[in-house]
Order: sequence, then C-alpha cells, then structure tokens
Amino acid sequence: MRIAVEGCAHGELDIIYETIQEIEKIDGRKIDLLICCGDFQAARNLNDLKCMAISDKYKDMCTFYKYYSGEKKAPILTIFIGGNHEASNYLQELPYGGWVAPNIYYLGYAGVVQVAGIRIAGLSGIYKSRHWMQGHYEKPPYTDSTIRSVYHIRNIEVFRLKQLSGKIDIFLSHDWPAGVTKYGDEDILLKQKPFFKDDIESNTLGSPPCMELLERLYPSYWFSAHLHCKFAALVPEKGGARVTKFLALDKCLPKRKFLQVLEVRSQEDGPIQLNYDLEWLTILHLTNHLLSIKSSIHYMPGQYGGGRWTYTPTAKEKQIVYEKFGSNLRIPLNFTRTVKPYDPCDINTRIEWPRLLINDQTTRFCKMLGIDDPSALLQIITNTTMDNSRSSELSMETSGEYTSESMDISFDEESVFSSTFEENSTHKYFVDNSPTNFSPKSDGDDSDNGDMSKSTLDGTVNSSNTETTTEIADSASMDDSSEQTGCVQTEPNCKKFKRRNYSVYSSTVSTQSRRTSCLRVLYAPKRWWQLAYAPNNVPILCHLTARKMDKLTIISVILFFLADISAIISISMPDWIITDVGGDTRLGLMWSCMTLYNRPQVCFKSQLESEWMMALVCIFIGCILITATVILLILSHWDRTVIPFARWVGFSAMILFCNAAVIFPMGFHINEIGGQPYQLPNSHQVGIAYILFVLALWITVISELFAGKVCLPHF
Repeated sequence: MRIAVEGCAHGELDIIYETIQEIEKIDGRKIDLLICCGDFQAARNLNDLKCMAISDKYKDMCTFYKYYSGEKKAPILTIFIGGNHEASNYLQELPYGGWVAPNIYYLGYAGVVQVAGIRIAGLSGIYKSRHWMQGHYEKPPYTDSTIRSVYHIRNIEVFRLKQLSGKIDIFLSHDWPAGVTKYGDEDILLKQKPFFKDDIESNTLGSPPCMELLERLYPSYWFSAHLHCKFAALVPEKGGARVTKFLALDKCLPKRKFLQVLEVRSQEDGPIQLNYDLEWLTILHLTNHLLSIKSSIHYMPGQYGGGRWTYTPTAKEKQIVYEKFGSNLRIPLNFTRTVKPYDPCDINTRIEWPRLLINDQTTRFCKMLGIDDPSALLQIITNTTMDNSRSSELSMETSGEYTSESMDISFDEESVFSSTFEENSTHKYFVDNSPTNFSPKSDGDDSDNGDMSKSTLDGTVNSSNTETTTEIADSASMDDSSEQTGCVQTEPNCKKFKRRNYSVYSSTVSTQSRRTSCLRVLYAPKRWWQLAYAPNNVPILCHLTARKMDKLTIISVILFFLADISAIISISMPDWIITDVGGDTRLGLMWSCMTLYNRPQVCFKSQLESEWMMALVCIFIGCILITATVILLILSHWDRTVIPFARWVGFSAMILFCNAAVIFPMGFHINEIGGQPYQLPNSHQVGIAYILFVLALWITVISELFAGKVCLPHF
C-alpha cells in the first residue's frame, strides 16, 4: 500500500493533490492514501476564518471549501490531525473524528483507525503546560485566550492513547516528540534552523507527552510537522527490539520538502476502506467518565489512587463494544454539511459570529458507543445559563416571591460538567503518577505563533453578529508643485541652467562686467585668483574670495546623508522579510532572528544565496559611494571644482541601489521563504528594513537631482 505523507497543509489541497497526481504519472503507480500532519485549515466559509489563531493578513480561504461544498472531491482517501492553525470551530464539532468533506477524514482530538489492516493513530494540537490538565471548556465564539487554548492537547487524550496495546503502524502528531533530535543528524538540522540550538541543548524543543507516547507505543512510523523543516531519526526501544522511524516534513510551499511517499505492507486485500479500531472504541467507552468540560485542573487515574487506573480493555469488554456496532466496524460515509460553504461569487456574504454547533456524525457515534459529546454538554451549559439569566431578569421586573414553578428551572451545573457514565459516582478524584502531569503555569503565548497577532474576536455573547473589517491602505505620493519658470540670463541671478554648467559661465565676461575695475569671477574652475583686465586693457591681479555652498547643495548634502544612514540601518537590521508562521522569523541580509516557543530571541549570521549576496554587495558599495559624495559636497564649500566628481559618485551609488532593489526580490525562492522570484508566499511579507532601504533609494534619487540642479524650482 502506497501512502503519501504531508507536513503542514495550510489549506492548499489543490496543490497537494496535483503534486500526488504528478508523482503517480512519473512512477506509474497509484497512491492509495494521503496523511496530513496538521495545520489542515478546513475553513468552510469566512466565519471559520474568525476561529483561526493567525494574523488577519494571513487569513485566506485557500481551497478546502471546494471539497466541502462538493465542487471537487478528494481523489484519494485523506486522513489528517489538527494542528495550531485550524478552523477550530469546525473541528470541535468532531471531537472523536469524522468526515469534514467527502473522502477527507479527521481523527479528532485523538483517534485510532484502520485502513486495509494498517493501524493509524493520531494526536491533534500542540502541547502547552498551562492547559495540559484542563478540560475542553472552549466554545465559539472564542476569546483571545480560548482561540489558542482550544488546540492545546489535554491529558485525557494522552492517557487514552497510553492504554493502547498491540502494534501501531503509523502515529501522527503535529508537535515533534521532545528530544527526538538526538536520534537524528542535529548538525544538518541546525544548518537549516540554527535558532533551534538553545532549545535542543535544554531539551525544550518538542512535546514531552509525545515522547512519552513514542517510548510507550514505539510505532513503526511517527510523522510530525509544525517546525517547517524535514528531519529524520531512528528511535530504538530501550532494552527492546522495536525501532520507530521518525520523519518530520515541511509546509506546502514550492521547493519545500513537504511530501513523502512510502510503502507499507497491508494486511488486507481488496478495496481501500476506513474502519474503526475496536480497542480504541473500547477505551473511549471505558474512560467516558474522565471527560471534563471545565477549565479547572483535572487529574487522570494513577496507581496510587482509588479504583481502576489502567483501561487497556479485556477481550470481554471489546466484545461488548463490538456488539454495540452490530459487528460492523466500517466507518459510515455519513458526511453532512452543517453550514453554508463559501461562494466566491456571492458579494453579499455576511460574516457572522461563529457559534457552537452539534454535528450529526458525532451524535450518532456517541449514541452508538454510549458516550458523551463534549459539544452537546457545552451547549446544555450555555442554554441553561441563558435560561437562568432570563428568569432572573424576569423575576427582578415583577414583584412578589418565586413560585414553585420557577424553582423547577434550577440546574445543577456539576451534574452536566461530569459525564453520565455509570462509573462517575465511584471515581471522583484521581492521582496521576505520569511525569507529564505538570501543574498548569503561565508560560507565555504560543511559541509556534511566535509572532502570532491577537485575534480580533472579543468573545462576548452580546456582540454584534456582524463585523466589518476595513483595511486602510496609506499610499505615499510625491507632488511636484514646482512650475517651470523662465530663467533670467543675467549675472548673478541665473539659478537654473547656469548652475548646471558653471565652468562655462565662469569664463564668460559680460560687457557690463568689463567696465568694472576688477573682473569678478563667480565660479573659478581652476584656481582662487584669475587675471582680468581693466577698461584700459591693463592686466590686474584680483584676489577672489571663495563662494559658499548654495541652498541646493546644502539640501543635497543633507539628503545624501539621510539616505546613507537609512541604507546602513537597513542592512544592519534583520527585518527584510518577516513571517509569524512557525515562530516570529525575521530574515535579513546580514542577520536573521527567530523567536520560538516564547523564548528569548535568537539571532544568527545569514547564509545568503547568490541573489541576496549581490544585493548586499551593491548596497554596501553604494553606502561607501554616498559617504564619499557627502564628503565631496562638503569640500565644495572651499573648492567648487569637486562638485562634478560628487555628482558622478552619487549617480553611481544611485545605480547600485537600483540594482539591489531589482536583485533582492529575485531571491524570494530561497528555502527560508519558499516563494518565487518577485513573488512572496502569503505567509511572508516585507519588513521595515526593506522599506527603509527603498526609502534610502528614493532619497538618493532626489539628492542626485538636487546635486545636479535638474528640473528643480528656484531657491
């Protein structure tokens, strides 16, 4: 069985499926299954975009809505887990997994399925210690906090996965298991991501719960994504014979290693179909009483607590669940749409506040298995709280005492927060001896989003159901208010044309000037004194005083100096290209910086491709030439003969800056960006350093105009 494994999909399903079809054409063999390791971005419409924890500038409908609406159908069976860039409101409808579109299956918060006898397990989300022991209390519309905590993994999912026995063929996680890098080539990894060094040395790169699962289950393959690079490792079992082949893949961008095809021996012949895993179903049934939708700390059973603490099912327990499903574990093809899909042709689409929805797939699954739907419990809490609030307001408006009928509306919140499973009354408090049951603590914002801007959602129920987002683009324009006026051709007020050719006009003597006792030379081209003639043609030696710089030259010096400073600052900053995907990354010509997992910023020397190296050389030489231009213009205060040289040096600097501005975007194809020449991907944008350089370029052009006195108004 041929399986294609994808790293971070980021909603680019069309590109992924087209890539797979190209591989099939080249190999001449069909790929049977596609697996995605998170950041799937199953956005159905514009409302779903409001539930994604990414900056507004990166929110894009991409192509999933086409498969949700039925416009397209996935050409091969697709299985995916959730990451940290998801339409969380949609995935929350399917906590135990389900079809998000025809032929596209989500594994849920955690899940195990079988495809042609191959056992595939997965864990959605990323690890954050402060939410590790909380329940799934988040519900749309999300607040600035819950829009991120909703995709943080909880201890109940890891606890359930630890109960699995038998062989796991493939395990999926968005996070890397903590410490997995020591089983691979860290040197190659650090060449790609040098800012990982501190985290690797402190063993804080990755998810501790994932490593616990790996060392407990030792699946044949473990695939991850999240950190946007390809990395392979072999993790041998300590004191055993099992070995896990770990592979992390990049995001879906050109020239990125985001797809891997492998062959796994299937144990069943016949058509490829998706089945439930009996052991996993039984574990869900047995641990239903551990479900929590509270934000308080929730412990898992431990061996030193009372009652049962291990839930690896017995054969009898599995038989009971098997009978519940009528001895048929095939996953039904019961996809149904719960919201209206996005229509790019509908210009009157209203953006409404997302709300908590109950998915019929989850309802049927929970009813058949006899477990609770977290979304249904949250909806009961919400509706009851609203009813109580209305009753309270009504009672305040009316006089008198409460009647017995109004008391019937009272609601015990604790009874709904707890599961209805029969063992709930016997196991109320537990102690978990698992080393990953850390106490919740505040450790900052999500690392992967480093940069992630806060959501625009305010999370209030009474907010308006529509939100209008207005983007104001400020455009800067130069207004040439000067008018072309005639230049008076008399000495010494000729300010426009004569100054462009001062060496010619300095040797020209008018009739009026010859009547003076001493010829006054306005601009001496060669020396500080000159031989002149008196009216009686007797040569007179007149000592000439050097003329000070005019206003245009002074302005030119100031502007060249500002351009020089701006260009120097720009190349010394790492903010030429920035992105907040996978951490706050800032790429520069001399330095690049990365902020990951809310840790201190790490800066390192950029390893430039040829295009960026040429741009840096042009800017560096240009800065030297502008500095020389400024010095020459200052010297013109005493010697005007240096002005032509200053103009040519400034002109050369301007040409170099223009070349750098043209060459730099040609390097957008580098691995750190993954775009095309002159085309940045949606996840990246130019930073303040690049804008500062463009400003320096324009100032240089204007400075050269002032220095040459070309097409400028009178001063």
